[in-house]
Amino acid sequence: MATDASGSAPHGHGLIFVNPAAGDDDGGVDDLREAFPGHRVRECEPADLANEVSRAKDGDLLFVGVAGGDGTFRCVAQEMVGGDVPLLAVPAGTRNHFARQLELVDFAAAVRAADGP
Repeated sequence: MATDASGSAPHGHGLIFVNPAAGDDDGGVDDLREAFPGHRVRECEPADLANEVSRAKDGDLLFVGVAGGDGTFRCVAQEMVGGDVPLLAVPAGTRNHFARQLELVDFAAAVRAADGP
């Protein structure tokens, strides 16, 4: 788990939005919940994603994660612009070009990124 300026683990949790239509079903919501204990995982239809992220980004979150492909990530990133909450790409889409560029090739890599250095 990442630490804050005092060296303590920060309080709160992350929130991962899952596009249920993305990807090839190699890793589902249950797998994400298991990989990210202590964080919330929420399925969200693409049509509702922008509104859900807009409401969530102003909360007390450690990060907002996106489990979906590049299109899902782009939608969330547009809503997160100008905010202070870190954005995490979780590879769960078909191609995952953006996540792969960040070397986030699987859930385990995304968990390490969420935990910080």
